[in-house]
Amino acid sequence: MENKYVGGASPSQKDIRTFKYKTKGTLAPYIHKAGERYKADDITNQHAVGICTGISQTQLANKAENTKYSADFQYFCQKKYFDGNWEEGSSIFNSLRVAKGIGLLPESEWTWTTEEDRKLPYSQYIEKLKAIPDSEIARLILIANKHRIKAYARLSDVSRDTLMNAIADSKSGILARFVIGKEWWTEPIEPLQPPVIPLGGHAVILSNGVGRSFCDPNTWGSDWASDGSAYFLITQYQPTEAWSVWYNDEEIPEEIEKQLESRSTIIGKIMDLLQQIISLVIKLK
Repeated sequence: MENKYVGGASPSQKDIRTFKYKTKGTLAPYIHKAGERYKADDITNQHAVGICTGISQTQLANKAENTKYSADFQYFCQKKYFDGNWEEGSSIFNSLRVAKGIGLLPESEWTWTTEEDRKLPYSQYIEKLKAIPDSEIARLILIANKHRIKAYARLSDVSRDTLMNAIADSKSGILARFVIGKEWWTEPIEPLQPPVIPLGGHAVILSNGVGRSFCDPNTWGSDWASDGSAYFLITQYQPTEAWSVWYNDEEIPEEIEKQLESRSTIIGKIMDLLQQIISLVIKLK
């Protein structure tokens, strides 16, 4: 198999405003509630550009809401409004900030790039995004505002039980980041292996678990592994971070509701302001 690795998932920045979600209880050894394994038609291909964070976010929403959303719009907003740069790659955290603060754009509304454009060198792909007029950006954002996610939270740990419970509680899986190496594109890919030589970060969906194995519907096209998905053993290979997402027809867990309430207090608002100052200082360095 050709070397498909193009990176794309930076570690999510530490943010004191990020909600923490600790799932409760221990599941039975076998569970697959949240994740009928993604079919080949559900897998989107990032091709030559490192937009795995945007694609994973929209693949998850596509499955959860039975609506096709634009990964290119998602990634454009990550770069323009949250990353503070146009360099290749982003973080799961910033993809979630777009989905919550700006929203998800129905794929039918996006005409500025096609999947073929993802085969271009990254610099050419990004120039196409930069060329979108401000008036069009404003129009698209108004549409996306109608399709915002309800909440998100970083999992308190990436243990087997926490991941299993989070997947079981989800509509279509959870988001995770791995440090990967060439093992991800060397045949055969079953199961995935940790990197002998780390080459970068990659954002994916964890859609279901069986025993101590978890399934990853990847963003490298349906010809990768088994119809675009592969398994890995949590005892051998853990993600560096994982996130749960809630959509508008779902109830937010009580744990997250309490954190939302605390954020509305004076102390919570002071903490928010402090984080914004810290973020600004980091960008100015």
